[in-house]
Amino acid sequence: MRRLILIAFVLPCVLVVGAQASIIVDPGAASSIYDSLTDGNGATIADPASAASGLTMHVTFTPSAADIASAGTAINLLEIGGTSNGTGLYLLGGELHFLSKMNGSPGNTPSFDDLAFNSGNNMVSVKSTFGLLTAGTTYTVAAAYDPMTAKTLKLAIRKSGINTHVDSYVLTGVGTKTNWSGDDTVTNLNGDSSIGGGNSNSSNAFYDISIRDNDFAGSQGQGLLWNTSARILGQVALGWSAEGIADGSLPTWDTSIDVTGSAKSPFSWNGGGVKASGATNLAGVNDWVNSPAYTFSDKSWQDSLGDAETKQDATWEIVLRPGDFTGNHMIFNTGGNGDGTAFLLEGSVVSFRFQDNSTDPQRNFRTFDLATIGEATDFFHIVGTADVAGQSEGIGELFVNGVSVDGPVTSTGTIADWDGADTAGLGGGNFNIPGTTGYSADTFTGDIALFNYYSDQILTPELIMENYTALVPEPASAIMLLMGLGAVIRRRKK
Repeated sequence: MRRLILIAFVLPCVLVVGAQASIIVDPGAASSIYDSLTDGNGATIADPASAASGLTMHVTFTPSAADIASAGTAINLLEIGGTSNGTGLYLLGGELHFLSKMNGSPGNTPSFDDLAFNSGNNMVSVKSTFGLLTAGTTYTVAAAYDPMTAKTLKLAIRKSGINTHVDSYVLTGVGTKTNWSGDDTVTNLNGDSSIGGGNSNSSNAFYDISIRDNDFAGSQGQGLLWNTSARILGQVALGWSAEGIADGSLPTWDTSIDVTGSAKSPFSWNGGGVKASGATNLAGVNDWVNSPAYTFSDKSWQDSLGDAETKQDATWEIVLRPGDFTGNHMIFNTGGNGDGTAFLLEGSVVSFRFQDNSTDPQRNFRTFDLATIGEATDFFHIVGTADVAGQSEGIGELFVNGVSVDGPVTSTGTIADWDGADTAGLGGGNFNIPGTTGYSADTFTGDIALFNYYSDQILTPELIMENYTALVPEPASAIMLLMGLGAVIRRRKK
């Protein structure tokens, strides 16, 4: 009876989760110069205050089969400007394209991939390497565009899951070109006005008149523009997943994702564990490494990626099954009791820690008791965020199963760095951790299915929830788990 009462109490708060797609750029919608939800479609916005500050485009949509099949004429997702000066995101043949024309003419047509404004057509044009989109799947796409200052472009796609796919480009030949917004008209998911980046060539897939007659047929989401080149969120910098690995002994656990571009380390965990598979409480988790006891290529994060890396914001994500709620376990650590970061499991209490010195003001420790929401035989989705980019106080927050359970809390002293030189460990290894120079740890006999590091970013609560719900495909199961956690949080906050 008590459980039924809790479910009835929490249900209204749970159902609103995920009502709006997550924004995958920083800043948020409040600072946008165009929002389709309030400005409508075919709007003319004020001339952007600073073209040199760049542009960020962001749109959420669910394509239909007809949208994916449209290979002869592009479909407008979001565009600004016209056929001489304009910028747009388009779907062509089921793939994402970005075009921007400055100081051009309607007759200029794109070629892919063209990263030089001085190549003869006064424009840049790229196709995402993500590949073919799937009808009926919701996607969020974004372009962070800075042609005049940093001369860069980032093109991102995210569907429900753990990772944002990002292509990065360096642009050349901009010269004195300064106009990417043209007549400042904006259309989102149809082609009723001028087509930014389009052209007057009737045989070209980006012919503006054909695009106007080729409206998007799927489900429309929110379109946003910012007069800045924003930071893309949700891209895993280093990731280890048990999925796809053959069952059996796993002495080395290699990365499944590595976008760091560093030649300093192979980013492999060397030590030992056993890969296994089967059904779990999370329908999206069917593979794991049992009894992991790895060290990170004999280095810390700082040694491998450089000192500047660990003076930036960071988000850590772990999917683990404790196995039991007894003993003290080191789940992950890098650095030590000077500068360092760690996840511990002490009994049933998970702890996320980071610090810049072995003094209480320069520490940030966040905790949560897993036994209040599940069993030791359950998998849990655990995320810790360390906000240190201000080089002042550090802000820490701990999330479990998509929900914030401790924080955000700001340290009283300066935390400007979250790592030192001591070797990183996953399930074992170095026991010089934040809070002690000789942590007494029991052997961890539980399981880790996923371990991700997000560089220079704090994942938003919406993205964290999206990552968790991707592991729980059955809506009813997700709601039930969130109900229990919501009840626990209410008790903690009384």
